[in-house]
Amino acid sequence: MVGSAKSEYRKIRTNCQNVIQEGLGESIYSMMSLEHMLTSVLAKILKDTDASSLDSPMNYTHYEDKIVESFGVALDRWPLRSCVCNPDTLSSSNMNTLWKALAYTVCKWVALTPEELSARKIDNQHQVANGEEVYGPPWKQRVQNVAPCDGGDDISNDNE
Repeated sequence: MVGSAKSEYRKIRTNCQNVIQEGLGESIYSMMSLEHMLTSVLAKILKDTDASSLDSPMNYTHYEDKIVESFGVALDRWPLRSCVCNPDTLSSSNMNTLWKALAYTVCKWVALTPEELSARKIDNQHQVANGEEVYGPPWKQRVQNVAPCDGGDDISNDNE
């Protein structure tokens, strides 16, 4: 990859990551502001457990349990065939696809209703029972072998 193309790739990757992270914070904030039934005691408990932190980092590897199931928000209309994954692992063509979807708000954060969240948790449990990986690998396995999420097409394979 030539210097200017590599620079453009990094810029798009950073923009994708920023939009996803900022959207997560905004979704958590919106969900909490819409939930007027939260009492000050419950709000304090959430704050003490860091569940209401607007600085919660995006967790791509454990997206389903650390983001969706913990906060009740999800990225709607993810534009790639792969699961939600870190833009660092995408090829430049998939990165552009993701960036366009985020920039035009085709892919965006949505707050799940209690029914949607419950159904999602049940579906995730069924997938796990069927031997599918839903919650990402344990930390030790993840550190040992991190593969790109879009079929191995990473930036080192991009040709100019």
